[in-house]
Parts: sequence; structure tokens; C-alpha cells
Amino acid sequence: MKIPELMSPAGNYTNFLAAIENGADSIYMGVEKFNARVMTGNFKIEEYKEAILYAHLRNVKIYLTLNTLLFDDEIKEALSTLSELVSAGLDAVIVQDMGLASLIHEIFPNLELHASTQMTIHNTDSARMLESLGFSRVVLARELSLFEIKEIKENTKLEIETFIHGAACVAYSGACQMSNLVGGRSGNRGNCAQPCRLSYTLESDAEKIENLYLLSNKDIYGLPYLKQLVEIGVSALKIEGRNKSPEYVAVTTRIYRKYLDALAESRNFSIDPMDEQKLLQVFNRSGFHSHYFDKKCGKDSISFHCPKNTGIKLGTIVDQYKEFIKVKLDAPIDLHDGIEVLGTELSGIVTCIKNEDRKITNQRIEAGNIAWLGDFSSKVKPDSVLYKTSSSALKKEVEESYSGKTFFRKNEIYGKIQIKKGCKVQFEVWDQKHHVALESDAIVDEAQKTAITKEDVFEKLNRTTDSPFEFKQIAIELDPGSFVPISEFNALRRKALENLTTCYLPQIDISNERKQIDSLKPPEYQEALLPENIVDLFLYHYDGQVDDRFKNIGRIFLDYQLVLKDETILDTLREEADVYISLPPTLKGALEQLIKSKLKKWASLCSGFLISNIGYLYYFNTLNLEQMPILVGDFNLNITNQYAYNAYKKMGFSELTLSIELSEQNILNFNALDANVIVSGNIPSMISEYCPVGSFLGGFSKDSDCKKPCLKGRYFLTCESDHTRMELLTDPINCSVRIMRKMNREHLIPVLKQKRIRKVLD
Repeated sequence: MKIPELMSPAGNYTNFLAAIENGADSIYMGVEKFNARVMTGNFKIEEYKEAILYAHLRNVKIYLTLNTLLFDDEIKEALSTLSELVSAGLDAVIVQDMGLASLIHEIFPNLELHASTQMTIHNTDSARMLESLGFSRVVLARELSLFEIKEIKENTKLEIETFIHGAACVAYSGACQMSNLVGGRSGNRGNCAQPCRLSYTLESDAEKIENLYLLSNKDIYGLPYLKQLVEIGVSALKIEGRNKSPEYVAVTTRIYRKYLDALAESRNFSIDPMDEQKLLQVFNRSGFHSHYFDKKCGKDSISFHCPKNTGIKLGTIVDQYKEFIKVKLDAPIDLHDGIEVLGTELSGIVTCIKNEDRKITNQRIEAGNIAWLGDFSSKVKPDSVLYKTSSSALKKEVEESYSGKTFFRKNEIYGKIQIKKGCKVQFEVWDQKHHVALESDAIVDEAQKTAITKEDVFEKLNRTTDSPFEFKQIAIELDPGSFVPISEFNALRRKALENLTTCYLPQIDISNERKQIDSLKPPEYQEALLPENIVDLFLYHYDGQVDDRFKNIGRIFLDYQLVLKDETILDTLREEADVYISLPPTLKGALEQLIKSKLKKWASLCSGFLISNIGYLYYFNTLNLEQMPILVGDFNLNITNQYAYNAYKKMGFSELTLSIELSEQNILNFNALDANVIVSGNIPSMISEYCPVGSFLGGFSKDSDCKKPCLKGRYFLTCESDHTRMELLTDPINCSVRIMRKMNREHLIPVLKQKRIRKVLD
């Protein structure tokens, strides 16, 4: 089995050291702008360059996360940033924005281009389309099963990267607009406010569940699936966590490295419960979950009582006296551990430990005993469960690895030295990539008193503690009775390691690329021949009535579920306007089979299709239709700049819809005059393979099937923070859901010229 890269996160330099020194093969990290975690510290350009050299000296790859949507006036800056890091030897770039991706492929054709999970690549067709566009690797959507990952791997030449551990969005990444619609903070531009971690009420006409964290996913735990993923042949296993602590990065990297190494040695393994406890301790939300590796997510995948880190259960509170709480311990407690009673004000760091007799010990007290912990003045009820949210002992176990004081990770090197009388000392050093050779200043003499020995030579050459190198072997050829000053060996060692380090400094000329970036101009378009305003309507629901809203419209978009229920709706509404079918934004499983079985027929019954994923383009090209239908790209393609618009046009789209994240001025600046703009109505703010209706009202979990309550009526979520009521459009075929949220930008209509305007009818 080929062991995949273990890929770790770094939101700052300390976390970078934690990843390197605990066994990462590659690290993904961003600069201060244009990455999906702009709220982390990230890296300044010069610091990033230093990190690349540090990593390369230890045979670790660095991938730049340039994975947000960009506006037109940001494209050049993003490319200039990339050029700086390419010149420093960057190994690959991870991209979401299709416009940026097309420019990178054109300007930096030799740079590995990785498709971010924000591109929502979730089936074979979309992966094949990426392959045709010059991508070398795809970070698959987290919603895929082992079977689906294997299917994509077997049907494309792309390298496959999957998330193995850490936080998971409840919605498809890249297809979530909730944060933007709730508070104007764009998740697609790295500033997500995490509305999925808020509490919600779920209701229908007959049922209601109140004030639970119904959208708060537990973290992914993929360690039990490690061998299967390796056998599938994935290229990289990715740990989430650029916002997490260095302790988290160190522990997760170290543990996953341990079990990958076991597989590399062809050893079967069982997971050590202590390793599992450590992973839970550094971060979890009410436990872990396998998510989609073997089954769809149900109620058991949601941390519905608490959206934040819960650590591990420490014990039960027995009593409280002044500023101390008495605890029956289920786990050991140490001074400076973090503790909390969830949902109360009691939380903080343990600053004093007393034994059962209330004598100060400040020493560890093991599980099964009683401990008095201080100082905590907040009152709590007896029998309250106390959690240990951080462990000082676990931190001590790993913190030296990211202190910057000790080098644990070394580049193995080999040496050969020849010491012959009457000649200069010849010294060669090499590793897997580079070779250096040099000679001493002094000539080897006959020893007058004490001759040097092989042990002396080895000891002097092997002093590499403060360097990134470590000798695996040194071959020594020594004439008996020779003498060389010890200082010569020290000088040879220092010079050899300096020269070997220099070999890792990139010699990359990017002057031509910089000229291309400087001369970059937005694409030019032919003038669109449209009237002042054409208004299109989108229907998710239809009651059979045609009212005044249907007058003087350009065309009608029908949600695929309406057409699946009754295809005659196409004949009925065709009398009012051209009718297009809006295909599912995500397509896999039983729904994929059903939709693909309908497409040829539907193509003959409608004027075209509205699509949200590039996989449809690939599939339509395989159908051999007499005439390719009109394909309109929807807003979930995330077009925020004209380069993206141009890239999608070249792929085969007839028309394109602009992202709802564009401001009025952004839209007016768009030269593509035929662009579609959504101005009002309910739109999918989240697209999720997890269904709260089936999970909380249908009883769906890993142990029980769903009772399909979605077939009985309409369901709604109400956000407890702003009291907005959102309809849930459930798909009973794949048991997925679209969470609808209303937007209204009709004030833009008077200033929009020669662009198609779309309204969504309730």
C-alpha cells in the first residue's frame, strides 16, 4: 500500500512547528488575505518564505490556501502574492475561485493546482471536469462515503485528498450562503460567522422542537477508517484546524502519524483507547462522529446540546463549599487543567487542588477519587456533570515540539570522508535530493604523537544538533597514523551543511510571470442585445394558479422536485413563457441515477437547464444530444469576478448568474452585460446531506431508519438569534435538505441595465 500524505493545518508559525515536528508530510497555510480562515493569525510573506525553506529542509511540502472568492480589483494582488511564494519554492496552491484558477493555470502552468473543498466536488463527473481544466488534485467534499471516494478515485487521474479529522460544516462547503445572508460575513471569503453553531427551533403545523443546536456538527473522526482510505489510494489525508491551538495540531498530527506508520510497516492495528482520549481532550463537540464514511448523518452526528469544545467528562459535582467544588472523578485532574459545567457560568482553570480531606495537594488526583477544586465562585447544582476542557499534562507532553528550541524532525543525510596522508581531506554529503563535495584547507600529515581515529572523526562530523540534518551513515576512509587538526573537521561539517542548505534555496525566475500579471486586463465581451430589463421567475412551489406575477416575464425556472412530481407542469407553464428546469445543486446516489435517467427526455420538453455544478457540463457532453440545451449557471457557481465569468463561459455555459455576494457597485462594474442577477425571494442558504427533519422528527440515526416525516408536510427552522423563519426543502430520495432564506435586493432593479433579473416566488 502506498501511504498517503498526512496533511496538517497551520494558522500561525507555532502551529506550523507543531505540524512539522509531529510528523506532517505536507502543511496547508495561508497569508493574511485571500484564504478561508482570515480570522487566524496566518503568515506575512517573508515569514511564509522562511517556513517554506524550513519545511523543504525536512522534506515537507507547503500548500498555499488561496481559497476564497475574489473581486476583480483583488485578482492582481492575489496573483502577485502567489508569484512571491512560487519564487520561494511553493509546492502547490489550493483554489476555490474559478477565475483565479484559470489565470494560475495560464500564468504558472508548472505549479500544482488543487481544487479546494469549497468547489463542492462530490461526484465523478465534476472531478473529471476539473481534470480537463488542468487541476492536479481535488479536495473532495466531506459528504462522501468510502464507496463514493473510491468511485471517483477509480474514474479520474486526479490526486484525491479527503478530510480525516476535525470540524465539518453542516452544509456543503462553497454552497453555504447562511453567514452572508444572516450578517453580511461571507464564508466564501473566509469570514464565516458560523450561524450553524446557533440554536434553532424546528417546526411544522403539528410538531415543534425548540432551542437546540440542530445544525452543529460533531467533528469528523476518521482514524477507524484509515486503512480503508489507504487501500482506496487517496493521495492525502487532511486534518482540519487552522483556527485551533498548537496543542491540537501537535496531538492530532502525532496520533495519525503513528497509525499511518503502522500501516506502512504492513501492521494491522487496533486503536489505543488512550490515543482516542487524547484526541477527544484536545477538541471535540460532545464526542466524535464518522460522518459520511460509512452512512449518512443523523441525529447522532449533531452536538445538539452544546456547539463548542466539551473535552472529556471529568466527573460529577458532589458538593460545593465557598470557592471550591467537590468532584467525584471519572478522569484524573491536574493543576492548571481547564474545567466547565456546560451551560453555566462555572468554567475556568484549576488553580488549587485539595484531597478528600480538604488538604491542599496541588498534585494529580486519579480517577475514582474525590477532589476539591478551586477557585470557582459560581454556584452549580449537585450532580452536575463537570468536563475537563483542557489538560495541562497533555500540553506538557507536546509543547516542546512547537517551542522552537528543539529539532525533532531531521532530514536524514549520508556522508563519506577520505583522509589520506599528503592529500587534502575529501568530504561528501548527500540526501535524497542534493549532493555537495568539498575539501579541507589543510593537508593530512603523519601523526607525531596521537593519531586521529575513526571514532574521533565520526564524533566531530556528527555534531548536527542545531541543524535540520542528521547523519544516517558516514563512511570513513582513514590512513593509519594520520593527523588533521580537529578544527578542520568542524569547519568541513559546518561548510557541508551550509552548502546542503543552500541547495534548498530555490532558483526560480518569475520575471515573465510578473510581466503577465502586470499586464493583466479584464476580459472583453460583445455587447449584449437585451432590452432594459428582463424578469425571470423561479418556482420552488406551484399551486396551479397563474396570476399577475406571470405577466411580461422572460422565462420560468422550475425546481426539479416540481418536475419529478408532475411533468405536465412543463406543458402548463410553457404557455406563459420559456420553461427551464433547475437541476439539483448536488447530485449523487439514488438521486443522481434518477436525474440522469430523465435528462434526455427533459431536454426535449424544456428550453434549457439551470445548473449549479460543473459536473453537469461533463455529463451533457456524453449524452450525444442532437442539440445541446441552453445551460444557465446558477449563483452557487460563485462568480464574483469577470475572470470567473469568462472561465465558465469557455467551459460551455450559455449564460451565468452572478454570486449574491456581489455588492451593487460590483454588479454595475461587470462588463458581462448579459449576466443574470437574483434580486429577491427564498434561496438555498445551505445545502446539506444531513436532514434535521428526518433526524429529529423521523428518528434517523446510525441505528435506525428515517420514518420520512418530510412526506407529510412543510417544515421550518427558526433561528433563535434573529427569529428568522426558514423553510426546509427536503429531498426524500437522497434524504438531503436545502435551508431556504429570504433575500430582497429589488432596490437594485432601477439601476440594473441589460441584465436578466430573477425573482423567486414563494
